Amino acid sequence: MIVDEDLIPLAESIMDSCKKVRGYIIITDKKLSNIKTKLNPIYNYEDLLKDSSPSYKWPNLDENSAYAACYTTGTTGRPKGVYYSHRFVYLQALAFTAQMSMTMDDTILQLVPMFHVIGWSKPQAATYAGSKLVFSGKWSLDDLEEITHLMVQEDVTVSGGVPAVFMAMLEIIRKMEKKPDLSNIRLICGGSEPPIALMKGMWDETGGEIIHSYGSTEAMAITTLNFFKPWLRKELSEDELWELKKKQGTIVSGLDIKIIDVEGNSLPNDGKSSGEILLRGLWIAQNYYNAPSAEDSFTSDGYFRSGDAGSLDSEGYLKITDR
Repeated sequence: MIVDEDLIPLAESIMDSCKKVRGYIIITDKKLSNIKTKLNPIYNYEDLLKDSSPSYKWPNLDENSAYAACYTTGTTGRPKGVYYSHRFVYLQALAFTAQMSMTMDDTILQLVPMFHVIGWSKPQAATYAGSKLVFSGKWSLDDLEEITHLMVQEDVTVSGGVPAVFMAMLEIIRKMEKKPDLSNIRLICGGSEPPIALMKGMWDETGGEIIHSYGSTEAMAITTLNFFKPWLRKELSEDELWELKKKQGTIVSGLDIKIIDVEGNSLPNDGKSSGEILLRGLWIAQNYYNAPSAEDSFTSDGYFRSGDAGSLDSEGYLKITDR
């Protein structure tokens, strides 16, 4: 088990339950002799790197074997485990890279914790695209000014977070004498709907674009992304485009989406008919780990019943109406 020095107390709290753990690798700049812990045996991460071979014989893994497991928040019941296969993760990395047009020229700042739906797939997409990947380290809202400077210093082009984080960042930026130039950045915003005031404010103050997204643990975070279709830029007024930007966006490649009523009938894409959102596709969960009581969350034809309510307009833009 690899443990950051800051998280040693957390690891110690569960060590008695981890009977099969053979050792603990501590990420620290200190000597092991200066680390006080009940964990045993312990190893130094940096020392292991120094002693390791520069080459690695990659194992031939079954693409359907488990890559990672994440748990739902449990807002409507007990948290439920979702396992992602290597195939799921690889395919979404491909789709995300394509949808975001990520290349080796991009720099990704990983603000979302990597335990939160595997970091919204940005680390995996960055690795696939060959993009530069910058890790923020442990941070809080008090560190947002420093993180904003980091974005400029590292020429960040892609990052992501929830509206509360970007709202706090915007308030800090408004107080700066010299505003940061974030005109090359695409900020993926999920978790809840970002206010127009936030999106406009970030654009006016820095030139940075907030791209609305929707997802869940079961759907590996990035299910929709809100990009303007080219003809809509010409057909809609500026105010109408900002209103459109509030929507969650269009479904990403590789996924199916439909809206159903209480009787299971598909609803029209009229932007008004609201019903339950169903998702199906290459990386959508098909079951929960060890949760037989949750079988109703999945349909016989492969759809995940999100429990969220929404509507689709004629252009395919999703609007969440209830969660």
